[in-house]
Amino acid sequence: MRNSFPFGPWRRTARLPALLMVLACCLHAANAEDATVPCYRMRRQVSCVAVPLASAAEDIEAKRFQPQDDRARLYLLRPGTMAPMTKSTILLDGKPVRELAPMTYAVLDASPGLHRLTTRADHDVELEVSLEPGKIQYVENRYSLLFFTTSAQLLTMDERKAQAAISQLKLVKSGGENQ
Repeated sequence: MRNSFPFGPWRRTARLPALLMVLACCLHAANAEDATVPCYRMRRQVSCVAVPLASAAEDIEAKRFQPQDDRARLYLLRPGTMAPMTKSTILLDGKPVRELAPMTYAVLDASPGLHRLTTRADHDVELEVSLEPGKIQYVENRYSLLFFTTSAQLLTMDERKAQAAISQLKLVKSGGENQ
């Protein structure tokens, strides 16, 4: 006895809905405002949360690491893929300025002085940074897993390690005015 369900006349009619679904997914991805960066854990690709990404030209310009003379520049990076479905909302002095996803970074130009940097995800984590005019400061937003609980940290980084990490990341779109 021959099973004709996956074959025969049903095969032709099943192609059209499948083709339409594939096209709809492609069109949605092409028009999406948010984009993802490939995330890998244990050499396997995993789904990551999406955030708006800047253009390739803006990414290249930011990777020149050129601060303004009268302003301080702050690079915020999230190089790991821990907590791939968690967006990190970054606040500078209590005001939301950017959202980070895994494998992304942000650039903020701020007035010199002492500032309070906060990451808001599952809970708030704060770090005070002293910014100097014409200088660059690098801060990593790191997630770690301990006993099935994810915790966030904000850590300052040295220039060489930070720039090496940033070369592998994508720039997020500006999400508001810098301080």
